[in-house]
Amino acid sequence: YTLFMTLLETRPIASDTPYRFTVEQFLNMLEGGVLPQDERFELLEGVIYPLSPIFDGHYAGVTRLTNELIFKLSSVVMVSPQNPIAIGEQFSFPQPDLTVIRRERYTGKIPLPEEIILVVEVSDATLSKDRTLKTALYARHGIREYWILNVKKNQLEVYRDPLFEEYRSKKILLEGEFATLLEFPDIEIQWW
Repeated sequence: YTLFMTLLETRPIASDTPYRFTVEQFLNMLEGGVLPQDERFELLEGVIYPLSPIFDGHYAGVTRLTNELIFKLSSVVMVSPQNPIAIGEQFSFPQPDLTVIRRERYTGKIPLPEEIILVVEVSDATLSKDRTLKTALYARHGIREYWILNVKKNQLEVYRDPLFEEYRSKKILLEGEFATLLEFPDIEIQWW
């Protein structure tokens, strides 16, 4: 709390301009215990968002995709569930549900966009944020492929070909249709 108040007191805030936290401030708040240790957070565009609680649909989606990706691609990729990625932006430190990293590029540190093959968000309550804020963020930083598993509709949204803050290709897969990764087009992934 003290660190949080110090951060706010050191900079005047105009009443019509929201305060934006930097990645450094966010990490300091996490390490300093300013944010509750028993909760998870991510920083997007300078705003700290609590991560939604994990319910059945979200749990099943993350677990199913993690296992499928590891089973099909473990010799060439590393699958990192619910860990942050370092996109090199001052105001964002996202924590996607899954990150797929090419094994030979993995450095043992939080991955950068050029190391990432795929980012996945498993969405129920966060669908709107994942389709807007996170889509723009991932596209802007060159994440080549982004999937949103829409838990409520049981659909997989596949976004590819980032340009500025959007993806030029979007495909919706229905239950029964297999997904493939851009880098591994011959390997079918069962996501449902």
